[in-house]
Amino acid sequence: MARGFGVDSLVCPECQTRRPLLSSLTDPRTVVRGSTHLDLPAELSPLAPPRAPLPCRGLWTD
Repeated sequence: MARGFGVDSLVCPECQTRRPLLSSLTDPRTVVRGSTHLDLPAELSPLAPPRAPLPCRGLWTD
């Protein structure tokens, strides 16, 4: 999130101190169980197709 949005999620917004990372969920069964408990979808959304490459702007010449 820090690179994409400029927000560090481990910094407290009130006192600006760094919070410790307590855990990370890696077991798929645990993630599904937590998602369904919160009434969230348990399966991932389909990915969008990749976009077309950007046109050359003439910065490099062959």
